[in-house]
Amino acid sequence: MHDVESASVGRVPETGRGLKGELATGPARVGRLVGPALGIVSLLLFLLLAEVLLRALGYDHLYVNPQPARFWRHDALLGWHHQAAASGVFDHRPQFMTRIRINDKGLRGKDYPYERVAGKRRVLVLGDSLVFGYGVEQDEVFTDVLEGMLPATEVINAGVSGYGTDQELLWFRSEGVRYRPDLVIILMTGNDEWENHESLVYWFYPKPHFTLSDRGELRLTNVPVPPPPVSRRLWTWVLRHSRTTYQAHLLLTSAFPGAPAARQLRADAGPGRRAEAGGHRDRRSTHRCDHVPVLAA
Repeated sequence: MHDVESASVGRVPETGRGLKGELATGPARVGRLVGPALGIVSLLLFLLLAEVLLRALGYDHLYVNPQPARFWRHDALLGWHHQAAASGVFDHRPQFMTRIRINDKGLRGKDYPYERVAGKRRVLVLGDSLVFGYGVEQDEVFTDVLEGMLPATEVINAGVSGYGTDQELLWFRSEGVRYRPDLVIILMTGNDEWENHESLVYWFYPKPHFTLSDRGELRLTNVPVPPPPVSRRLWTWVLRHSRTTYQAHLLLTSAFPGAPAARQLRADAGPGRRAEAGGHRDRRSTHRCDHVPVLAA
């Protein structure tokens, strides 16, 4: 009995010392968490202050063209194309606000059947946002104006914002030839050359890409074209909503001008922005494609 009591009494101090040790280390653990927590709060406050300051000074976040979300769809061959039968208001205020109608074949404007109309000539115009009519109403698009000036002539607008001549070629091969045009006009702009060397343009949009073989033949790559990856969508969302992140990104890409992201910046951030700038090279030549005259302007 004495041994049991001694053993019991002997265990009490040990338990007491354990409780005291845990109580003693509790404040220390809390103290170790205070430092990182204060650091995180300070960083968030700094970023918030930087965001407010950049906004006040007029610095911008990443521009993303609002057109794709309303009128585009992913295309495994072309990268993107118009959503057939889409219509609505292209709200790009304060620059413009226009009504857009995409026909049943995915082209802007009225419907044209593949079959030729007897007694009528047919002109097919390929290009990017300048052909599409970025920022103007339907009756102001130059293809509509040209059709009104040419009796007994159909002028079909096959322009898609952001397209390079590689995508225009692929669309003509798969779809454009079905219209059996008398004349094909290709409107070329200054950034077509850059776009033709890339498989990802305007930060976000994967596209087909031609390379040259050793024999000088065109070889198509990046087809089927994948949709934009989730990581790219997330990063684009951050750049769209944070001036601090976007300006830091600009600083880093300017420090490394050879990086792909820097080339994207120089080409502008969104299909159609070059239409607002208005500049393009005046390069005109005439070719023939499968017995169809082609005017490149």
